[in-house]
Amino acid sequence: MKDLETRVWQRVQQVKEESATPPGTDSLPALIMEQLQLSNVYLQLSRQTGGQNSTAFIRLARESRMQAVCLKGIVTLMNGHLPAPAPTPAQTSPQDALLRRCYGKELRLQKTYESRRSDPEYGPVFDRMAGRSRDHCCTLLELIGTLKSS
Repeated sequence: MKDLETRVWQRVQQVKEESATPPGTDSLPALIMEQLQLSNVYLQLSRQTGGQNSTAFIRLARESRMQAVCLKGIVTLMNGHLPAPAPTPAQTSPQDALLRRCYGKELRLQKTYESRRSDPEYGPVFDRMAGRSRDHCCTLLELIGTLKSS
């Protein structure tokens, strides 16, 4: 009997862990933080590069920040208030590692936004955000190619 009870509680705990939204996935506050982190990294990269590359990073930073603002608007309309923002630490990785990480985050964001297209109220907004993340992926690939060839 004790063994059965232990297995039941283990299963309950497993279900709770599976149903919990891990940080950085689908919750809107986590998406806001991810967009703000990307914006900060893009600004950091703009300071490290020059010319057209710097301009491209500044544009990516501005657009990422605007996506975060849009998500904040959605959260405010849904909940009536915003969650308290957590500080975003500066990234200290090499430039190519930062670019790879940004590319991976943009891909995940794109997939998340695409999965939310069916939302009856905000679906068109998420569709537009998915398109912008797709554009960011293309820009990042161009920047990676440009920076590797120089």
